Amino acid sequence: MTCRRCGQCCTSVHFVLGGIKIEGDKNEFARWVSYHGCEVMGVIQDKDGPPVLGVKVPIVCKHLQFDGKTGLCSCAIYETRPQICRDHFCKAAKEK
Repeated sequence: MTCRRCGQCCTSVHFVLGGIKIEGDKNEFARWVSYHGCEVMGVIQDKDGPPVLGVKVPIVCKHLQFDGKTGLCSCAIYETRPQICRDHFCKAAKEK
């Protein structure tokens, strides 16, 4: 798997939110999230527990660098980047 240096991995964060109260309207929380620039990735309703919502939040990392000449991105703190960045799985790179 080779990094395409597209920067997509550093322009959003994915969260899983549990215990969401959507009894009256299952789309209510999803609508609120979308109004705030987020993308709802899915709502999972466990038969025994409360719904879980997957959310993509647009947040650009301050360490993401863009090279205007090549159109490629890089990480300014690559050698010391957080573990969550090291563990990131890039579907786009795998599909290449």
